[in-house]
Amino acid sequence: MTTATVVWVCVGLVVAGIVLVVAAVVPLTRRVRVVRRTLRRLSWRREDLERLAARAEGLRDHLAVLQAQALEQAEALAARRAAASHSDAP
Repeated sequence: MTTATVVWVCVGLVVAGIVLVVAAVVPLTRRVRVVRRTLRRLSWRREDLERLAARAEGLRDHLAVLQAQALEQAEALAARRAAASHSDAP
């Protein structure tokens, strides 16, 4: 084999290697895009869950306040009923 033949064989091998690398990398870049999109969607959902958790916490606090008010009103009503029944008794 001559030197020119060896050079052309080496060039062909390099080109073939580059083509194989590109063929392997292109599908990976597509998968990376899909993974990035999925991660973005997951972060949006995580933010939604955090907002919902904060809202649920606020609603729990509001419910606790309402329960305390209802208890106070029930106690006041019971006291009024007791006072009314004592005043009605002969």
